[in-house]
Amino acid sequence: MALQIALGLPVGFLFGIILQRGRFCMNSAFRDVRFAGDATLLRAYLLAVAVQAVLIHLGASLGLLDM
Repeated sequence: MALQIALGLPVGFLFGIILQRGRFCMNSAFRDVRFAGDATLLRAYLLAVAVQAVLIHLGASLGLLDM
């Protein structure tokens, strides 16, 4: 458990920096639709949410994740 916490914090921090620098967030997605008329980022975000929802449910049903 301590190893997961020790590894999760730096990995999560780096992943957050990468997503922030890549403007992959809800704010950017809605702002692009509203002001630039471009829904590409919003579609990518919704696809990512849909994929993670399916994978989390699949992992839980196979017993790979303890909910």
